[in-house]
Amino acid sequence: MPVSLSRRFRHGLAALVLPALLLTASSCATYSDKTDAMRDAVSAGSYDRGLSEINRFIKVKDPLELPAKWKSETALAVLERATLLHAMQRWDASASNFQAAEEQLEFLDLTSSADQIGRYIFSDSATRYRTTPTEKLALNAINLINYLARGDLDGARVEAKRFTVMRNYLLDYDPDHAHGAFGSYLAGFVAEREGNWDSALRYYDEALQERELPSLHDPIVRVSQRSSYTSERLQRYTGTPALPPTPGAEAGDPPAEGTAAEAAPEQPPTPAAATPAEVLVVVKTGRVPYKVPRRIPIGAAIGLAGAYVTGDTTLLEYGAFKVVVFPDLEPAGNLFTDAAWSIDGVDLQIDMVSDLGFEITREFDELKPKIIGSALT
Repeated sequence: MPVSLSRRFRHGLAALVLPALLLTASSCATYSDKTDAMRDAVSAGSYDRGLSEINRFIKVKDPLELPAKWKSETALAVLERATLLHAMQRWDASASNFQAAEEQLEFLDLTSSADQIGRYIFSDSATRYRTTPTEKLALNAINLINYLARGDLDGARVEAKRFTVMRNYLLDYDPDHAHGAFGSYLAGFVAEREGNWDSALRYYDEALQERELPSLHDPIVRVSQRSSYTSERLQRYTGTPALPPTPGAEAGDPPAEGTAAEAAPEQPPTPAAATPAEVLVVVKTGRVPYKVPRRIPIGAAIGLAGAYVTGDTTLLEYGAFKVVVFPDLEPAGNLFTDAAWSIDGVDLQIDMVSDLGFEITREFDELKPKIIGSALT
């Protein structure tokens, strides 16, 4: 799932573009089979039918209704329903589903052993689905959009803090890659709306870690006038190191005695200029890969698993012509990979900020040897 962000200021208009609908990956083959009808409906653009299918799986009728009993796969289904409601722009319902699912989901520590990771990802039907850090990071950012769409800055700020906690975890585990740039972009937008200038610039700095974002030029220049925070990345946008705002007379201070203003004739009051509005535009173009059962010969599996084959391996001596089944990622088959937008015939800037599908696939590929090793033994 590619994620793009864009922001352009034109006569008070700002735009942020995020092409990507997040639909979480399936936890195992059984779940994947049971929810095929929902994915088929969504792929065909029939969101209402997809919602009915996922409600049928959860055994409820109303999208706000939560299951009476949470089983091992229920939280994942509620999470999928949250992303589907988000795509339908039902922000309140989506946010409540995200919150309910998050309370039930467990977190997959990437430093866990091969046995633990394999059991949680695909083999133990009695174990609740555990989100990977990249999935969790994306979910926090998607839910942040729900709060922004509702005009709820307090809720957006809380979700931004949750995003930051997970991003810091990922940075500790994998400091060589950028993580969740679009979430940092959104969190910076929230901080800017609340007047937290230093925080806004820190988030924008994070968003620039992966690639240049021309749409952030105006926000960075503007916020830099109110903050002393700077970095090499930010300076490429401001042209010079950021400086504190220049002190000056407060608006409305009376003129000093003896000035020309004292003798000037009284003028009628000038109507106050309208405060420029800012619009955040989010465009989504696809879904992330989902898990399906994959079959490969045992010999190939041993080669992929390497040192992560654990336990009693004597059974492998008789399995030259057998196969091992493990969960693997399947591309969602998205119809669109890019987006454009314009106002009154004027094309506006759009930046691709994050590719969530790529990030989730990269993370899963790193886990795959542990998963296959656990499947073998």
